[in-house]
Amino acid sequence: MQYLAVVIFLVLIACASQPLPAPIFERPPSTPAGDLNQVDWLGPKPTLGDLDQYVENFRKLAFWTEWNGRHPYVKKWSKPLVCAPKKYRGYVDATLLKLNLATGVRYRASSFSCDVVVKERPGLPGCGANRQGYVFIGHSISIAECIEEELSQLSGLYNDIDYRWTMWNDANIGTVNRLTWHDAVMLRVLYQNELYQSMPEAEAMQIVPRLMRMVILEIQ
Repeated sequence: MQYLAVVIFLVLIACASQPLPAPIFERPPSTPAGDLNQVDWLGPKPTLGDLDQYVENFRKLAFWTEWNGRHPYVKKWSKPLVCAPKKYRGYVDATLLKLNLATGVRYRASSFSCDVVVKERPGLPGCGANRQGYVFIGHSISIAECIEEELSQLSGLYNDIDYRWTMWNDANIGTVNRLTWHDAVMLRVLYQNELYQSMPEAEAMQIVPRLMRMVILEIQ
């Protein structure tokens, strides 16, 4: 009986330490074709001299999360529906236009059957999002900045990183207040057809350097 109890305990420990399960496979959307130069993204354009840093940044953004640590599978949308209070729809629509250009995905504002929900949470000192697809807007923040940051991360890059020119770094709040060239490139790489939903990290990172090089050259 003691032996059985030990076995059960060890199994529970092993399960608790496992990452989130792989997402359900979905057919990937078409590879983005829009010209990223149509938007005045913040910060400097990358060059091939940034390639190694960008590849490492992608690994940290795509295969880790802020709330659950490691998540070694590709995460991406196909046709997400976004619901938001009417007073925030202008901010949401502006962000969705950017995300559509960067990813090729048709993000759609909706009033029901939501994949992503933008909600007010007055007691929250800032803003945030969770893996269930909720964006929470608190007080004393820039609403436009909050929506742009959280909706873009929910596109599949769930982590923050320590990098100067990204919106996905809490240390940059107030200075980098909209999506940057770095962020646009990360989204464009993520939504290439060759990186399919639920693809394991090890397999994905074998082709990310080539895709990253292609996208950096594309915007020169």
